[in-house]
Amino acid sequence: MNCYEHTFITKQDLSEDQTKNLIDKYENIIKKNSEDSHEQNLKKIPYSRYLEKDTKLSISSICLVTNLPKETVRRKTGELCKKKILNCSSKKGITVGSNYKKIFDNFVPETTYDVMKLMKNWQKSGVLKSLLDLEV
Repeated sequence: MNCYEHTFITKQDLSEDQTKNLIDKYENIIKKNSEDSHEQNLKKIPYSRYLEKDTKLSISSICLVTNLPKETVRRKTGELCKKKILNCSSKKGITVGSNYKKIFDNFVPETTYDVMKLMKNWQKSGVLKSLLDLEV
């Protein structure tokens, strides 16, 4: 992960304890997966200051993080921009579009319910306990 800046963006109302837990969690992941021996640290940056830095989400940055081919990312982001789930501009980069909230509001409760049902089934069958007992 050499020469990359590690930034995460969270809700503004995240408590200090929640923020510290997130930072600790991701610092451990970065350290575990780091090819370099030097220390890498995460810092919480207010979203407004992040926007001031002239940083923008781009197709190339998505490719770097996901290891997906550039053409795949370009095609998929284009489709999401046509549906107004994302906005794509050369000045601001890729941002959340006007239709995102509609999809998010419908998707999250349904998905949360599906995950809850899955976990209850895993708990009944004993799979959940086995998963939680696994050492990583």
